[in-house]
Amino acid sequence: MEKLTWHSGLATGQEKIDNQHRHFIELINTLGDDLNRSDDKEHQKNLLWELKKYADFHFQSEENIMYTAGVVDYDLHKIMHTQLSNELGHKIKSCIWGVDSPQQVIEFLIGWFWHHTLEEDAKSWANHRGKL
Repeated sequence: MEKLTWHSGLATGQEKIDNQHRHFIELINTLGDDLNRSDDKEHQKNLLWELKKYADFHFQSEENIMYTAGVVDYDLHKIMHTQLSNELGHKIKSCIWGVDSPQQVIEFLIGWFWHHTLEEDAKSWANHRGKL
């Protein structure tokens, strides 16, 4: 399985958000390893929901920081977070129902993380009008 690795290109310049992104990378990598080691469906389900809950926490935290900093596209970013959270929830349910494999969920998470962090987060923070 592909592993995510932190690099300077992922940095938003906001320490709290960057630390959360680092933790998110660790969670995705650990989740991938654990899902590949365990055939226990209940354990897999619990791991997936743990990651979903962290993603939702991170989105709320990032939105609060963006609002305080006066990020111009705050409203758009908030909508993207809602869409990503909903997509992740659907992907997890598809995995629980046996439609998608745990590996497909991990691949989704990796693609989502790279795109959202490298493109959307970077763009939002590069264009923000205020400082914390």
